[in-house]
This record gives sequence, structure tokens and C-alpha cells, in this order.
Amino acid sequence: MHNDGEFDVITAIGMLGASVKMGEDPIGLYGSGIKYAMAQALRMGISLKISDKGNLYTLTSFETEFRGRQFQSVGLKTKTGKIHKTGITTDFGKEDWTDIWFIFREFYSNCLDEGGFLEIVDGIQTSESGVDVFIPYTPFKEIVDNLSDYFCPKDFKLKVGTGRVFKKGVWVGNMSVDTGLDFQSDYIEITETRTLNQYCAWRRLEGIIESYAEKEHLVELLKHEECWTEMPNLWLCGEKCEEHLHAALVEVYGKDYMICPNVDWIIKDAIEVYGRNPVVFPSEWKLPTSKIQTMQDLANSIIFRDATEAEQKVIDKGMKALAWMDDVPNPFDSLYSVRIKDIKVRILKTDENCGGLAKQGSTEIAINSSVVSGDFKKFLQTLMHECVHAITGEQDYTRGFASFMERALVSFSV
Repeated sequence: MHNDGEFDVITAIGMLGASVKMGEDPIGLYGSGIKYAMAQALRMGISLKISDKGNLYTLTSFETEFRGRQFQSVGLKTKTGKIHKTGITTDFGKEDWTDIWFIFREFYSNCLDEGGFLEIVDGIQTSESGVDVFIPYTPFKEIVDNLSDYFCPKDFKLKVGTGRVFKKGVWVGNMSVDTGLDFQSDYIEITETRTLNQYCAWRRLEGIIESYAEKEHLVELLKHEECWTEMPNLWLCGEKCEEHLHAALVEVYGKDYMICPNVDWIIKDAIEVYGRNPVVFPSEWKLPTSKIQTMQDLANSIIFRDATEAEQKVIDKGMKALAWMDDVPNPFDSLYSVRIKDIKVRILKTDENCGGLAKQGSTEIAINSSVVSGDFKKFLQTLMHECVHAITGEQDYTRGFASFMERALVSFSV
């Protein structure tokens, strides 16, 4: 790795917290990364040589005694064997600087900050000006051969990927759950090892998606449902986002997708009554209101009308046949307060595959016009089902709904 910058190697390695990068918006800020990397390289047995204007130094260690204990300290050795000593021991960062990537990252980031370049060479070929850093190719082969997985343009925000996260153009880690997206933010908090803080990364990803997501990004988000709970406060609003989200939902779930709350009976109704493919987002997500297909929109689009004279005769006949339901006791051995005569039956005019509908919290029900004009037994079955909703106030698939039907059968049989 070569750059043309001025760099007094011997002075620099003996100073902590001194960063004098000349370029705008440098990657390195703290003046400590190279020192951590040098100590780590010695611990891992990675050879390292640095040339400053042709003067070659080899990373080495030497023994130091402190309060009766022996330590290995970091130094740079010249061609003559002279060792320039530092006050850093090889234990510097040993608790968490353990990934070989950290070594490459620090030296290559420094190279980028100084406008340098990387190349694979045979042997040590020092330059008369600038700084050269030599590390062995084999231990870093995966990184060198896939640099775009580890470094990116600083203006990149969001792309389809594998959950990689970047800061200032450098990979700082992967999300704890795969999102199918790579993103970058300068505001991600990083640890002492320059790796991401997961909580902060998830919060930043929410903002990046809200601001920059296109259809292809939202498709990946929808495909990776396991990551949704990590972003409980996602806002997917705005005209542009709405168009992309609807298109993504159609691509992933089909044109019959339906956004549903996480309520069992509603999900089952979406499937069995309306023939839709339910999608359950986290309840706190903010969604657009016009183009996205929801169960609420479907309910609001249903058209009711009063029965015709012919239809009313069928309804009256059916209600008379169900009058015995008034004698079904509730669990407290008293009769239900809603009586068959209290229930108003209207006609449901809809193209949806829905035989009937009960309005929760009311005594109004509706029966599809095709059911009313069809087979009477089928009509009576649908009418009874919806009347049970009105009498009990229970939804489909609940214990209360089934319990009424059990008691009704017993009452009818005795």
C-alpha cells in the first residue's frame, strides 16, 4: 500500500491520539488505529514492513519490564538492527482486537485517506518518496480479492446486499439479522474496535429506508421478514414510498396481498372469506393510506343495500326458522340480550367471495344477494352464522362463538 503523504514513522508510532490527515472527511480520526493494528499483527504473527522515503522498518517486539513483570513491547527495527521503541505492548487491544480484518482495515484506510493505492508485488520494493506498507498477501487474500465488500464510495446510501454496514466508506460489520440490504451512515456509533453498535445501526437503517428506499430495496425488506421486529418504528409513508411499497408487495405476495393486523380471526377471514394473501406488519409501522390494500379498505368498500320485497320474504322465512335460538342460554344460565327480532338483515352487494358479514358491536348483519336468491338451506346456514355473531358479539374462530353453537345444538336436541 503506497501513498505520497509525508509521514514521520518513528515519531508517529510513539504518539497516541494525534491524527493529522490532510484530506477532507478522513476515515481515521483518533490516531490510535495503526497502533492497535501493529500490536495485533505481532500477536498474530503477521509480518509487516513500513518504508518512509526509502527507509525500511520491520515490525518487531522487544522485552520490557514493569513492576517485576515482563512484557513484549512494539518496536520498529531498521536494516542495521536498531530498534525504535514505543510505549505500546503487544497486549494493547488483546481483549477485542482479534479479527485479522482489523489490521488490513487500519493500514488500507490510512492509505485511502492519503490518496494512495494498493497493488500486489513480488518482494519489497520501496519508493524514494511517500510511504509504503508491506503485508503478506495470503492471510488477507479474501479481503484483497473482494475489496468492494469491505470498502465503498462515501456517497453510497442503500443497495441490495447481504446486510453489510458501512461508515465513511469502510465496512463496520453486518446486521444481527439479514436484511438483504447494504447501507451506509456516518452517524452509526462504533465500538473501540471500529465495529458497529447494533442498536444504533438498526435505528439508522430505519431512517435510510424511509429516505432512500426504491422498489428493489423494499422487495428485499419484504423477503426478509425475520428482520422486521428489529425495526419497530419504521415509517413507510410519502407518495414516492407508497408507489414503491405497493409494487414491492405485489411482487413478493401477489396482486391479492392484504395488509392485516396480527389478529387470528382477521387473518383467517382474509384467506377463507376474501381469498386474499395476508401480510402482517409490526403494529407500530406507519403505512401509506391510499394505494396499499388493507382489510380496513376492503371493509369500507363493501356496499350494503336494503332488501327487495322478494328478498325480504326469504329473510323473514329464515328469521322465523331461527326463532328457537332465542332460547339458547348463555354461560351464566340466562338468555342472551340480543333477540332474533332485534337483528336487522341487509343485502351485501359485493364482488368479493363473501357469503355474509356481521358488523362488530351492532345487531346489523348482511347477506350476499346471490346467497339470498340461491339454495334456501345454504342461505339459512349463512344467516344463522351471522346471527350468532350479532347475538354473542364474538368473532369467527373464538371459543365464545363455538360455545354458543354447542349450547344451541344441545338446546335444539332436548
